[in-house]
Amino acid sequence: MNLEEFLVYIHNGAHELGIEDLKQLRLVSHTVNEVVLEYPILTNLCISTHVPDLEYLEVVSDNEKLLKHVSKLFWEESLFCPCLLVGGERNEVEKCHHRQTLIFYLGRMRAMHRVYKWRFHASAQRENLETNRDVALLMKILPYLQNVDCVFFTSSYQGGGVIVRTPAIATYEQMFTDEYEHVPLGTYWKKGIDGIGYHPRPLMSQQDNESEGLLADQIFKSRFWGEPPVRGLRVFCDLLSPEEKETGHDYQPLDMHVFFPKLKWLFLNNIPTDFFSFWGGGPLYRLLRDSMRGLQHINLFLMEPADQLRKRIDYSAGIQAMIQGSVSSLRTLELIIVNEDRFFKEHETFMSMLTESLPQLVALEELKISNTVLTTTEKMMAFGEAIRTCRSLKLLILMYFCLPEYWKDVLDQWKASKCMHHLEHIVLTECLDAETDSGFYHVSINDSAIVNWLHGKTDMYPLIAVQP
Repeated sequence: MNLEEFLVYIHNGAHELGIEDLKQLRLVSHTVNEVVLEYPILTNLCISTHVPDLEYLEVVSDNEKLLKHVSKLFWEESLFCPCLLVGGERNEVEKCHHRQTLIFYLGRMRAMHRVYKWRFHASAQRENLETNRDVALLMKILPYLQNVDCVFFTSSYQGGGVIVRTPAIATYEQMFTDEYEHVPLGTYWKKGIDGIGYHPRPLMSQQDNESEGLLADQIFKSRFWGEPPVRGLRVFCDLLSPEEKETGHDYQPLDMHVFFPKLKWLFLNNIPTDFFSFWGGGPLYRLLRDSMRGLQHINLFLMEPADQLRKRIDYSAGIQAMIQGSVSSLRTLELIIVNEDRFFKEHETFMSMLTESLPQLVALEELKISNTVLTTTEKMMAFGEAIRTCRSLKLLILMYFCLPEYWKDVLDQWKASKCMHHLEHIVLTECLDAETDSGFYHVSINDSAIVNWLHGKTDMYPLIAVQP
């Protein structure tokens, strides 16, 4: 087999090879590399302010053939914990909650060594943030990302588990080997002092009060400290409308389809609900609303600060307006609302918004809702009637719903009305009612149990009480 025949052989069979095999083939020769680059080796790409991710972006940023196959773009929002990210004096490190945790498990000397290693990476991240290194690289590669159909704004490391494996996560995980040490990234957000700005909330501690004073002094010096949960959204917003950035005027739609014409899926994770109303989000709200037009998949994981409910700030109308742009195309909708005061009081408009929107979603096949506030049997019945009109729906998942009455009454009424009979799967998980004892939740036995019971195929009650 001569070289020409070998290249034809590779070209015809490359689609059957795995990504790792294709990567190895690239090393054979320049000619073979050119053939292999016509196939999707790089399909997922992550942008963040972590040094390993930016170094990887630097390497691939000049390779148009690699980038043209990227279909999923991840904007990684996580930051190192405030005690590592701000300041630089030794006494500030002494107050670091991460150090206190490590001392307990590892001893003082080993703990301090680890903390200073993390401080080095945190300082590098801060420098990247303040110099907008991520933005410069994005602008360099953006023209080559025309095949991106999924954009995720998320945190790759959350709750002690990896959500998206990135070069940064791979590097950081190699830095520790002890069972009790974790990557000290703040992947959730808490409002700053006097409600100004957002701080990354540490994974291993709910409080990092020593660092809040340091942050408070810097919030007014850089916009970054005010909007870290939505840095990626702000970057796209500014790129789409530089005039509005300078003047504040509303000149044009803000739509990410301008950059990603094939966009079908938008995933937003840990975004504070402030940004889902016109008054709270401003241009960022418009960017989300306009970018959701014609989408097939929308995942919204929203963080609701405890004081948000007390102030009665309504974001339901904002979410409803966003969904309106995809009423004829949306196939999958996931709404996860988490507030810090779980089951604080009933949110008056959330279920009403869903009930009003469902009849319009003519292509919807999967609906997943996590609602950590109280609802009522009456609202769940109205919700069931809305499900009846959504004839395309096949899968319904309800998580963390809480009733002051009984789930059995809701299921009995759903069964009598036959409003759910067109569904193939219904799943309830970690739902509360007046019957559940402290520490127990209702869950469905399996994803077919409720449907079979509603259709009369079994007499076994489909919910059981378990401890999470």
